[in-house]
Amino acid sequence: MAVKRMTVSLRKLSLGLALVAPLALAGDSDWQVPATWPTLSLKVGQEGTLENVKVKFIRIIDDSRCPDDPAVECYWHGAVVAQVEVDGPEKAGPVYVGLEWAKKPFPIHLDPQFDPAKKNDMLQHLQLGGRPLGKNSTLWAIRLEPRRKSTAPLESSTYVLTLALERR
Repeated sequence: MAVKRMTVSLRKLSLGLALVAPLALAGDSDWQVPATWPTLSLKVGQEGTLENVKVKFIRIIDDSRCPDDPAVECYWHGAVVAQVEVDGPEKAGPVYVGLEWAKKPFPIHLDPQFDPAKKNDMLQHLQLGGRPLGKNSTLWAIRLEPRRKSTAPLESSTYVLTLALERR
């Protein structure tokens, strides 16, 4: 049986390596959300509230995660980015949060200059960590289910995104 290969551009590979470097310094410990941060799990189209911030999970705009399939060889573990609509005291409108995979998922976001109409621009706007909503709060993507089992796209109705709100 031929081994399937997922290829990524050299640019994506370079970005993936740059994102993995901070994780290597952190060792093998999982990134943990402090117990004081409220969390919320949403399916696509669902909305909820994290303290006084309304949040709605709009859609997944990119899912390049490597599947859990031994027949697939990946050179980059991938990332997933979700569009979330927020309405709070410091920010109202769309924000883009997600997770980058190395050995374990790590939160990422796209900066405010990201334009979803120019999706191929996404890597230029990728930032490590949660998405600041203002001076006093940050929205973090902390989990996304389900894991990919193959290279086939997932149905949008199957995604469940878990978010956390950090207050300062």
